[in-house]
Amino acid sequence: MVVDIMKQTGPASILVIEDDPQQIRLYSKALRGYRLTCVANGTAALKFLEDNHPDLIILDNVLSRGERGVEFLPRFKDLVAHVPIIIIISGTLDIQSQLQVLQGPRAAHYVIEQAR
Repeated sequence: MVVDIMKQTGPASILVIEDDPQQIRLYSKALRGYRLTCVANGTAALKFLEDNHPDLIILDNVLSRGERGVEFLPRFKDLVAHVPIIIIISGTLDIQSQLQVLQGPRAAHYVIEQAR
């Protein structure tokens, strides 16, 4: 018997790390049809990633409890190196910092600057 491990068995799972309820509602509408898990900070995301491996992570940079998403990026990559990560920023990182989070083996895959 041959099993295709690349074959999807359902909708893709997305971990959204965001503390703003309005943004979470926006993601829920825009990503309808995907399996979404939303957590408010990097600490909660680390706990989730210990037992779960989503297909994509959307990471806000400014999180609850004063946490910064980019500070958690290396630990997320250690847990789920193969999972693409999109960092959403709202003017909190200058161009130099944005380029840094895109470099190296523990880098984000994309940086999207959110309009204010």
